[in-house]
Amino acid sequence: MPGENILVIAVAGLRAASLGAYGNTSFSTPALDQLAAESFLLDNCYADAVELPQIYRALWQSCHPLRGDSRVAGPALPRLLAERGFAATLLTDEPALAQLSGAEAFGELVQLTDAAPARADDAFQTGIARLFTAACDELQPSESKRLIWLHARGLYGPWDAPLELQEPLLAHEEGDPPPCEDLLPPDIMLDDSHDPDTAFRWSCAYAAQVMVLDACINAIRETLAEASDNGWLVVFLGLRGFPLGEHGRIGGIDGRLYVEQLHVPLLWRFPDGTGRLARSGELTSHLDLLPTLLDWVDGSVGLGSQSFDGASLLPQIQLADASARQELIAVGSGDTRAIRNAEWTFRRDDVASVDDIQGELFVRPDDLWEANDVAALCPEVVDNLASRLRDAIASFTAAAESS
Repeated sequence: MPGENILVIAVAGLRAASLGAYGNTSFSTPALDQLAAESFLLDNCYADAVELPQIYRALWQSCHPLRGDSRVAGPALPRLLAERGFAATLLTDEPALAQLSGAEAFGELVQLTDAAPARADDAFQTGIARLFTAACDELQPSESKRLIWLHARGLYGPWDAPLELQEPLLAHEEGDPPPCEDLLPPDIMLDDSHDPDTAFRWSCAYAAQVMVLDACINAIRETLAEASDNGWLVVFLGLRGFPLGEHGRIGGIDGRLYVEQLHVPLLWRFPDGTGRLARSGELTSHLDLLPTLLDWVDGSVGLGSQSFDGASLLPQIQLADASARQELIAVGSGDTRAIRNAEWTFRRDDVASVDDIQGELFVRPDDLWEANDVAALCPEVVDNLASRLRDAIASFTAAAESS
């Protein structure tokens, strides 16, 4: 039976590849690895967009960004859970979040104010630790059922981790690069003028921030373990990834829709241990969060006129049933769109052009970082995926116009 409480931890800038459970061996994430061991893990979760308003339409309303603003989306997640007796709290260090559609449905908003970034002496003096400390305070026992949505700027917030966390990741020979001391996250387009070590140094600084996040997750786990009521469903997810030089960019928001910006972790830790130590390689996205939560709370997502672009993951988690989803469509900057299925990723920058179907094609899952464009070698695949992409865009557009 479902527990009484839901905790969603949503972290911006967290790449799936930065967690040990997704294959990272460059640095240690023991608390996140333990959380993964207690959870059902989705190997292939991809964000549907790169901008926060579109990401949260997917998360809170299960509404794909291709539907545009013309669609009148249904009630947001906090309102739907409030109707089911949940007290909903939004806890964040992102000032823009309170202005997003759906945020007004939370009964309580805990907004941490910005502080001038400063280099921390230990993990618990960092900006993200302040947010997670506030979250631990919110996790105390309560007489009502609760939804706590914790949104962290994460890797798009201050990079204030202790420098000592970077140092073991850097080589220690003469001429090796020093740690990054910048307190603000990078937003760099690489060119021939940059030092070859630039991406490596920033990757080590990124790793230090993830290690701080790991310490914060450990504090959450300890708080839940000490609580008299441990009936918490915990959902841990990345909102979008973070470029670290794979396609000539470090940081910022990369609307070109490569894997490093879209592939994110998604873990479901159920209070009764359902799905523990299991994982799925099926394609999933942020769209699936809302119907899964309602399915868990209600035992059904049949909500009359309410419709979702995502689907409940519970059949996968409980019965190991395969998902019916065959492909995912992502929306980037301008007219950039991408389509992913089990075998391919195809992305193009100008979907408005019907005659010109040029784009980039990558083999999944072999080409992990989408580094080898094989479009010229597989014209029939490109033609097929370009056609499917146009059809999906037309379908979403038609649905939006009819609503």
